[in-house]
Amino acid sequence: MPSENTEYSRVYLDSLLGSEVSKICKQLGIKSTGVKPHLIKTILDFQNSENTNTKVAKTKSKTTKTTTTTASKPSKPIAKKVTKPSPKPSKPKAKLSKKPAATTATTTATTPPAQPTTAITTPPAQPTTTTTATTTLPETSTTATTTLPETSTTATTTLPETSTIANNSIIPEVSSSAATNENAAPPPTTTTTAKTEFKHDGDPDNEVIALRMNREGCNTGELHASLIWNDIADLDLHVITPSGEHLFYGHKESRCGGWLDKDMNVQVTNDSEHPIENIFWASAPSGKYKIYVNHFRCHTSSDPRFQSSSRSVPFRVRLIKEGKTEWFQGTVKPNGNVTCFEFNLNGSGAVGSFVVLPPNNVPSTFKELCEKNKVSYSQGEGYYALKRKEEISEIKDMVLHNTQSDTFIIGHSDVCLALNQPTNKRLTLTPAHLPPDTRLFVQSTSHNRKIPADTHVLMRVSVKEALTFRQSSKYNFK
Repeated sequence: MPSENTEYSRVYLDSLLGSEVSKICKQLGIKSTGVKPHLIKTILDFQNSENTNTKVAKTKSKTTKTTTTTASKPSKPIAKKVTKPSPKPSKPKAKLSKKPAATTATTTATTPPAQPTTAITTPPAQPTTTTTATTTLPETSTTATTTLPETSTTATTTLPETSTIANNSIIPEVSSSAATNENAAPPPTTTTTAKTEFKHDGDPDNEVIALRMNREGCNTGELHASLIWNDIADLDLHVITPSGEHLFYGHKESRCGGWLDKDMNVQVTNDSEHPIENIFWASAPSGKYKIYVNHFRCHTSSDPRFQSSSRSVPFRVRLIKEGKTEWFQGTVKPNGNVTCFEFNLNGSGAVGSFVVLPPNNVPSTFKELCEKNKVSYSQGEGYYALKRKEEISEIKDMVLHNTQSDTFIIGHSDVCLALNQPTNKRLTLTPAHLPPDTRLFVQSTSHNRKIPADTHVLMRVSVKEALTFRQSSKYNFK
């Protein structure tokens, strides 16, 4: 910059101030052809003041214009410096959701030059004001995001449940939430969504089973068989367990832990066109299984599809075992049986329908121990742990408990085989005959028998009650 005693020419001032020189000099009452050094500061300050006033005026104009749209959003400190917020904001949330970018533009324009980071980050001195603006915008965004999944869920819920039974000639099934309105129009059959979300072997009836299981509150487990059909007839699912126990509608729970948790279309008054029957083991014993379907009763109605009492009914059975899915599709006549699967399973062991009670410090009856531990009691369903040498009759029931896996070998014959003992004669056993990490329980049918102190007790209960005493993370049980 030239020294103080140098006169500034019009050219030099033009280079500094441009075309505004004449105007500024005229307002100051001086000539622009030659200006002394001591006046240059006055001219420059005047120019800076002019520019600042222009910017502030423009900012005020923009802020006032935007405030009508987003009156509730400007921060209070900034509003005091720039302009008064509108006293009556008009639906700020609705307009914010339509023009979220306006808030960002306003914040940037009204931010003082000394605080350049205000438009990007929250100033330490104004956490509350900035948080309000930040919180509202995500809420608007979240609302838009939430609306879309809700719409999608409704469409998925009302999807027709189309099965492949009987060469795909199936009546669409609507899920229970949509079926509550009997007069509602059926959903369009052309809509197909959410099938890709269901993970199994790709068969579309996996989704049909999932919908019906969810509707009826069915369970699944290590071994799981489900029967589906689309008829009001009463079809029944049967399983013969490795011990020979017959699991069906007349015997819904097996000692080894199998459970028929859903039996449908028993009564014609409560029949369904989209039924399911479901048998599962949370943890299954090894051995041979047989699964078959019986057409127990052919219900009829005025519907032309169900008028014949001699009609055959198509069905499908899905079997899940050892982590794999298998299907059987067939047709069964009234009073007929159709075998679906016969197989040998290498299972994890039976959880059964048993609960082990901890020992008491005084002699107690089975009933007293059950009351203490809040377990259901039934006479003849109690077992005591073998603690000393004892003779055991060949007709006495026994259960061998693996304390590590919490599984059971159930029944006199199977326990004798596990202990390398004869099955057809009286036994003399001591704890030394038992493998490591096992405990032998012997049945007692006595009602008032006092169990010695410090003796474990086993009670047979329902499968459902037994599973509630297990870890919920280990078994898929509702």
